[in-house]
Amino acid sequence: MRHWISQGPAASSSWSSPESLAGEGARTPRERTSPPPKTGESGLQSGTTSQLYSLPSNHPPPRSSPKQTNPMIKSYGIHWHIDRVFWGRPRAAGTLLGAASRSARARAVDFREQRGIYALYAGYELVYVGQTGAGNDRLFRRLKCHRSDHLSERWDRFSWFGTQWVTQRHELSTDTAAVHQTVEAALNMLEAVSVAISEPRLNLQRGRWGETTQYFQWWDRTDDEEDDE
Repeated sequence: MRHWISQGPAASSSWSSPESLAGEGARTPRERTSPPPKTGESGLQSGTTSQLYSLPSNHPPPRSSPKQTNPMIKSYGIHWHIDRVFWGRPRAAGTLLGAASRSARARAVDFREQRGIYALYAGYELVYVGQTGAGNDRLFRRLKCHRSDHLSERWDRFSWFGTQWVTQRHELSTDTAAVHQTVEAALNMLEAVSVAISEPRLNLQRGRWGETTQYFQWWDRTDDEEDDE
């Protein structure tokens, strides 16, 4: 890559190496004077003395921030209530519903087939961390199992961090997409998930989620109204 470097009409157009400075003024092969560019070329006017040079081959390229166009974690939910999940009944499969906003007009998405990692809480105290996605194991099934295994009655909230995204049809994507990230983007995501799960007291800054979308728990509010009556 070549650059025109203007030094002004009154400045010297030559560059001298340390060797030539130590001598008696003899010009070295590395010292040269370049003809001025034409008017309008590279923003320099006629009569301006310039030098044409090449960047060293080992000159590092400019740094740019990594874009998380395909983040490891595509969607997540924080502190969902166990009592606001429809766990199913005979001839009716359960659902794990969430929406991208708390608006009444938000479209609900079923995350029952999500893969990733999850955390269980008693109140807001972290009590368990697990993963789901191996074989036919999915998020809803794992959570439902914890309602009857050794963790039963020991948790009432959960958070999840999934590798599948939501399509434009408000459906969960297939789970066959590969994940490709830079090291920096992957570390940012791991830090964000770790902070969200454990909520350390001294971490004042939240994680850098990039393009990952948070989903808020969605449930039928009429059920709550009936319970209050």
